[in-house]
Amino acid sequence: MPSLLCFKTLLTNNFGHLHLYGCHTVVLYASPPILFSQTLYLVLAAGDFKHAIHSNYALGRRGPLAWLQFLDNHMVDCVTPPGQNPQPTFYRALSSTTIDYILASPDLHPRTTDSQALLSKIENSCILHSSCTLSFRGRATVMNSLILAQLWHVLHVVSFPVSFLKKIRTLMRRFFCFCSFPPIALDTLCLPCFQGGLGILDPITQQCALQLRWLKPIIQNPLGPCGLVPKWMASLLRTENTDCDPLLLWIFPDSRPRTHCSLDSPLHLVLKAIDHLPHKFDDVLTNLSTCLMLPLSSMVNHLYQIDHNLDVLMPIAPARPLPRFITLNCILQRLLNHSLVAHPILFRACIPTFILESRHLDMPPQDGSPFDFDPFISALVLGKPWSHLSTRSYRLTCSHHHANAQPLSPHLSPRQLHSFWSFALPYRARNVWFRGLHNKLSCQALLHHIMPFTVSSPLCNICQMSIETQEHFLLSCPLKSVVWLGIWLEFFGTVPPPSALSSAFTSFLFPLTLNSSIPATSVFGLTILAI
Repeated sequence: MPSLLCFKTLLTNNFGHLHLYGCHTVVLYASPPILFSQTLYLVLAAGDFKHAIHSNYALGRRGPLAWLQFLDNHMVDCVTPPGQNPQPTFYRALSSTTIDYILASPDLHPRTTDSQALLSKIENSCILHSSCTLSFRGRATVMNSLILAQLWHVLHVVSFPVSFLKKIRTLMRRFFCFCSFPPIALDTLCLPCFQGGLGILDPITQQCALQLRWLKPIIQNPLGPCGLVPKWMASLLRTENTDCDPLLLWIFPDSRPRTHCSLDSPLHLVLKAIDHLPHKFDDVLTNLSTCLMLPLSSMVNHLYQIDHNLDVLMPIAPARPLPRFITLNCILQRLLNHSLVAHPILFRACIPTFILESRHLDMPPQDGSPFDFDPFISALVLGKPWSHLSTRSYRLTCSHHHANAQPLSPHLSPRQLHSFWSFALPYRARNVWFRGLHNKLSCQALLHHIMPFTVSSPLCNICQMSIETQEHFLLSCPLKSVVWLGIWLEFFGTVPPPSALSSAFTSFLFPLTLNSSIPATSVFGLTILAI
């Protein structure tokens, strides 16, 4: 298999093969250099054809017929979708050459990725590893490092629809629910370990996190980012909006051209990455000049109205987007009669200067200073510096997307959760204890709540006296209390007080054992498993 050269090599080193034909330039590079051969596989071609490769594009000279036939038969356009007019990829102002087309063999082209084949491979791998005796922590390791390994590689460059990524999440959910009912929500398992989860990588968030290699240089220097690809991305977004601040296009989706809203846009992944961050701008302080640059549609979706009964501002949360026929005059009229109050950004910008200077020293004055979108950029990552933003910290910042995540109750500190995973326990005992911390053990009360027609009564099957909650199921049932009394007398030498068992289960608070070589956590965990 020939080794491929990268774009940086193409621009700085010698070409594998350079062929000039009039104003057309074709660069085919591989090792060894080969041209128009039946053995031309895994070869990337980049050429300046003056927009004349596709027959449906009228501008520019057409290339030689033999070249065009070869490209149609053996290469795939990586930039322009079939049936659409091509767009320039690199510009002379940003690179040492003009590359109007990026062509690759079908083996390399990311659009040829068979999503169904990838989905089937992940499903088969989940079925195979479900039969293995793994702990929850082991399943998380297998899922992140083995089952989804190929997916992480593909998500670097391929824009999959949300429906495909949801199917991946469904397979992940089935894998972790195998022989575990009631199941723990996948969003809960996606939380980091110090928050009670397993640190499972969510495909939607992880694909966005992988785009930081392009996004960080653009945000840190939007006019001249480092690297060829970030420069191309920044220039491509500014092509249709050259008058506004470049950061405005990245922060507010409503200010972008509609051509970049589809999966076919070369900027789809990097724009999705910044849109995935929390856009909570209620506490942003900026000047009046910047406020006037904000798109009105973004401010309309964050409106407030006055509740005259309580004399407070109440946020408006429309069930559907506001209709397009609402005009600016109608909005301004409601603002004037105080039936509608704009987003806090605009609300604070309307405070007179003398009030700002006397009462609100932390607010910038309305002095017509230059546009400043840095407060918005900082708010996207909750005040963290962009230079220190990593894929891990990005995922933590985007944890608000795990809407179905259920935190532990009672709350455990990160140190307590770290100690839990270090207990000397067999994996089955740890699995039961972990499910119990999330209130997902198969007690009668929970099963009756989930399946009332299958489990007709929430009463305990053993004592037939009390509702079988999780605490009753494990600790307080009269017959099981006798077991705990014997365990406590044998290993701890005391009679357990009423709260001792509950504190041991939820907070890991144990008395000293009579035999120091036997850990208290092992005694407790194995007893839970036996019960």
